[in-house]
Amino acid sequence: MLNLNKFLDKIMGSSLTKNYELDKEPYMHGGLHNLWKVYRAKKKDRGNMDCSVFIFEKKTLEKKKIG
Repeated sequence: MLNLNKFLDKIMGSSLTKNYELDKEPYMHGGLHNLWKVYRAKKKDRGNMDCSVFIFEKKTLEKKKIG
């Protein structure tokens, strides 16, 4: 989980990684061209309540436009 959290810190700021503990790999992809990644996560300030975090990667969209 540590590497993903460092990556998210760089692209999304620290609020996501400060509030959620995400699995290392997504468990599902969705949306048009599978641009959304869905991660299992735990909300830190709610007693590690299970949840899902949806992440849209703009880089993937730009690659699909080019290709």
